Amino acid sequence: MQEREAWRWIPQGPRRVLPRDILTYTLSFTNAGPGIAHNVVLSDVLLSVLVSPTVVYADPGVISQHLGITFAWTITHLWPHTGGQIEIRVVVDPAAVPPITFFDSAEITASTPDLVPWNNRA
Repeated sequence: MQEREAWRWIPQGPRRVLPRDILTYTLSFTNAGPGIAHNVVLSDVLLSVLVSPTVVYADPGVISQHLGITFAWTITHLWPHTGGQIEIRVVVDPAAVPPITFFDSAEITASTPDLVPWNNRA
């Protein structure tokens, strides 16, 4: 089985992939302010066509990972205008039937009231 790295991706829209493609994508997060965001959780629901998920990088502020169909991470308190990244590598299911189009979605939440909640999804 020869796998190929399809692309590095910051979620921006639907993508077409082939079975056995290896995808590495980055979830970037930032606290746009004005206050500290407490008890931050970043979650990413992985589609069933994406298998063997592996976190290949996480900023030091990412303090714990919760595995499952949804990846979720607890992040340290985020000061205004700070953030970080998490890189995830997945394989497109070898049994998937082309054409395969998917769209990834991630969400970030905090216990701190957010005056601009509509910018918490990507």
